[in-house]
Amino acid sequence: MQKTIKAKYRHGVLEPLSDLQLEEGEEVTLTIESEENHTEGNWSSISAAIEKESASLKLPGKNLEVILDELRDFKETR
Repeated sequence: MQKTIKAKYRHGVLEPLSDLQLEEGEEVTLTIESEENHTEGNWSSISAAIEKESASLKLPGKNLEVILDELRDFKETR
């Protein structure tokens, strides 16, 4: 069986955010994928949204590349 679930890591323990439907003592193999990995794939959609809305942003002297650079810098400091 293969199932994808969300979990939160707290105090050294992964806490499932949904029912696992496993038998007590059943062994499983985990593959860890950070939520941050999902964000990486969204840069093209973020870029498209900014480009679409850039006229309404009214940010003088800032083109799409400048805005994206600032977003990348912000992401790196998170």
